[in-house]
Amino acid sequence: MMHVAQTNPAYASFNPAFIKDIEAEWQHHHAESANGENYLHQQQAIASRSFASDKDEDGLRFSAMLAASKCKQLAPEGTPLKRAFDYLKSRGITPPIVSKQTIRHDGTTGEKAVTEGIRARLCSEKWWLRKLRNQQAQQQELQAIRLGFVNAGKQVYISNHSLSRALMRQERNREWLESCDLIDVDTGEVMPMMQAVDAGISNPNNRRNEMMLRISDGEKFFAAQGKIALFLTLTAPSKFHQFTRKAGYIKTDSMGVKHTIGGQIVQNPKYQEVIEWRRGRGKSATIESRINTPRLGHEWLSVSWARLRAALKHKAIQCDFMRVTEPHHDGATHWHCIAFVAESNVRDFTKLLWSKWLREDADEAGAKKYRVDIVRIDPKKGRAASYIAKYISKNIDGASVTEDFESGLDAAESSVRVHAWRTTHVIRAFQFSRGFGQVGIWRELRRIKDGQDGIVELARVAADHSDYLAFLTIQSQKALQPLSTIRVDNPKPNLYGEITSRVIGLEYAPDSIEVITHTHTWEVVRRVEESESDDVDRFEFLAIAENSPLGLVDNNYRYEVAA
Repeated sequence: MMHVAQTNPAYASFNPAFIKDIEAEWQHHHAESANGENYLHQQQAIASRSFASDKDEDGLRFSAMLAASKCKQLAPEGTPLKRAFDYLKSRGITPPIVSKQTIRHDGTTGEKAVTEGIRARLCSEKWWLRKLRNQQAQQQELQAIRLGFVNAGKQVYISNHSLSRALMRQERNREWLESCDLIDVDTGEVMPMMQAVDAGISNPNNRRNEMMLRISDGEKFFAAQGKIALFLTLTAPSKFHQFTRKAGYIKTDSMGVKHTIGGQIVQNPKYQEVIEWRRGRGKSATIESRINTPRLGHEWLSVSWARLRAALKHKAIQCDFMRVTEPHHDGATHWHCIAFVAESNVRDFTKLLWSKWLREDADEAGAKKYRVDIVRIDPKKGRAASYIAKYISKNIDGASVTEDFESGLDAAESSVRVHAWRTTHVIRAFQFSRGFGQVGIWRELRRIKDGQDGIVELARVAADHSDYLAFLTIQSQKALQPLSTIRVDNPKPNLYGEITSRVIGLEYAPDSIEVITHTHTWEVVRRVEESESDDVDRFEFLAIAENSPLGLVDNNYRYEVAA
């Protein structure tokens, strides 16, 4: 068997991970129509426009060290950041965002605190390493998308290479968690880190159950306000999609939701590798060229939704919603939403929604057929939770879902690929509007075991009985101030010299009621002898532990061999 690598030295433009796929396609084209060489030249041209680093972990760490050192030279303490920002742009890295409420360890606040927070990140090897890891993963996946490997006919949602990469990183991360303990700094009590993680919302069952409860009781809460539920499927213009289905058919399920089934997967002639992106309005508007990625498609949807919400606010139309983000079979992004709108506002809501989604390429074929799908939820066919349940499950672990229409895979396998897609492109899976209440307060209430006084006791009982409807009712009463969290500063600044805070309890100001829900201070201790893996983002997992019922309080970790 002849190999591409042997017969075509120019294959070097491809990322090594895709050579076997290129070879298989080359042989297929050569056998079918003797045009294997033309196929290869076309793919080489695509690859040359889609650079994808193949550095190993040591190479990435070295690059991170050089980048941080470069930023220290370009933006030493007390100097402007412009030269460092120019360097970031040349590397294709987005500048960090620092909150205007940031307080630094020396008491600095305001714009200076923001500037120094950005500088600290740009000069941090760890910050650069995380950025370079994500950039490399996204570059490699973009090359796979452009080469035509990601679609329902080949590798659905995400390339097999990126799937393997995501699974390996997930396994390394879990190994790191399993190598750590939590130690109570006051009593010396030791608890496995995984026990804390599995007890919280990082546990798929816990996360799914909490979401379904919020949606189910949220629907009852909004129905009492005279709102009806709409199920929305929202997608971006055709130029964001590499592939399309030809000669498939539309299947409408028992709830009225449409699914495209079967058909031939063909390349979409309207697909654009680079999107002309408009910023601003009127004479101040600018247009820039941006690389077409699943993350850019998600940004297009987010901007469109923000414009819709602004228009609704202008017309005094209230809309509460929950949305799920997931990929089309070719990796392009789309949304599923449950929206709650007053009956009298449904017509205006629908009109405004269409106007925002057709603001670009409105005349292209299929725009008015596929870009927006609105289904009025019929309580006789199912509640809002029933409509959105399979999409939530598909983005968590695939539980209780039999088949994925989009991919044709069973739900469990589909869920794994969707999770890898989301982590590779760093795309948020779920979003609830404010009308669904502050889930952080709900979680703190569930930590309270003893009886309390007044409104706090009513809320505690609601949480203890998993009555999210009662919780929403209590929190929404205008005659009462809502419950709020009590936060205290952590004893040490974070990696970037900033003061961070943690939740330790709840308060109800009108009655001067305070309830401390976090009474222990835990430290993370690593059992070095059990695991030497260092290829993880520890800050991410400290946040996971903080959201567990244990409530990790001290977010400053140390390394030592546990006795």
